[in-house]
Amino acid sequence: MTLPIEHDFFNDTKQWVCLQCGYNMIGAMPEVCPFCGAYHDQFLPWDEAETKYHVTEFTINNEVTQLLSVPKLGYEHAAYRIETAEGAVWIDSPSAFNRGLAPV
Repeated sequence: MTLPIEHDFFNDTKQWVCLQCGYNMIGAMPEVCPFCGAYHDQFLPWDEAETKYHVTEFTINNEVTQLLSVPKLGYEHAAYRIETAEGAVWIDSPSAFNRGLAPV
């Protein structure tokens, strides 16, 4: 019996981040960003973006935290984590992503 090899998505799949808008592209690098149209010279490999941009939490109240990329990445938009009795819920997601974020 052969066990399947687990796919390590973060390390095995190429990803690119558009510095103009923050869009994350998975797979082969396109010529232009499908979201904002920026040329590929405005892309960073995902692992480089992860070291430069960090998700930072800003407390809104006891249950709500705003998640922002620091420094700002592209068209930064409001992303929130809401703590509920059943667990955390994210509304949208920050432009950056860091593996150290607590799971939801």
